[in-house]
Amino acid sequence: MHKKTQLFSLTIAIPAYNEKDSIGEVAREALLAAQKYTSEYEILLVDDGSTDGTGEIMDAVARKNPCVSVVHHPKNLGFSGAIKTCYNTSSKDLIFLLPADGQIHASDCELFLREIPNNDVVVGYRLTNPEPLFRRINSKVFHMLYRSLFGVTLREISTSILWRKSVLDSIDITAIGRSALIEPEVIYKAWSAGWRIAEVAIPYYPRTTGTPKGSNPLMILVTLKELLRFWWEQKKIMI
Repeated sequence: MHKKTQLFSLTIAIPAYNEKDSIGEVAREALLAAQKYTSEYEILLVDDGSTDGTGEIMDAVARKNPCVSVVHHPKNLGFSGAIKTCYNTSSKDLIFLLPADGQIHASDCELFLREIPNNDVVVGYRLTNPEPLFRRINSKVFHMLYRSLFGVTLREISTSILWRKSVLDSIDITAIGRSALIEPEVIYKAWSAGWRIAEVAIPYYPRTTGTPKGSNPLMILVTLKELLRFWWEQKKIMI
C-alpha cells in the first residue's frame, strides 16, 4: 500500500461527455483514492461539452472540495480533444487517466502506483472484457493493427494509464478532435523515445449507467483513418 509519506504528487484526470449518472460517484471515489496515496493531489474533471448536466454536477463536487478543479469545453471536442485537455491541464508529478463511466475504479490506481517507481508510464490492460461482442471485436482488430504498424507490443492502449508528467511534457501531441488517436500517438512516441513502459492487469467492470461512446461507427472510421495517417507520417520521418 502506498503511504502519504511517499514523495510524489498525483493528478487523477477524469474526462467526461454526458455521464451525469456516474460522474459524481466517480469523482468522489477518486478523491478517496488519492487521499490514500499522497497529501499532494488534485482531481481534474474535464467536461467535454456535455448537454445532460454533467458539467453542473462537476461544479457541485468542486464547490465542496478545493482539491477538485473543473475545465469546461464550450462544445464537444471529441475523445482526443478531451484527453489532450486532461494531459495539458494536469499539474502534478503523476497523472492517472480515469474514465468517467465507472468501468475502472479509482481505487485500482494503486495497481499502477506499485509499478511506477521503476517505470515512466504504466498502461492498464483488462483482465476481462464485459463489452458487447462488436466492441470486443473492434478492440481486438484495432490493437492487432496498431501492434503491426508501430511495433508496440503492449496488450492494450485504450484503458487507464499512469504517466509521469515529464514524459507527457516531452511529447508533441498532434491528435485532435473526434478520433481516438491520442492514446496511440502518445504511447508510440513515448515508446520510440525509450521511456520505460510497464503493463498492469486491471479489473474492468460492466457499465451500469450512460451510453458507450466508443462504438460509434463514424468515430471508428475516423480513428482508423487518423491511425493510418499517423503511421504514414512516422514512416516518412524514418525514411
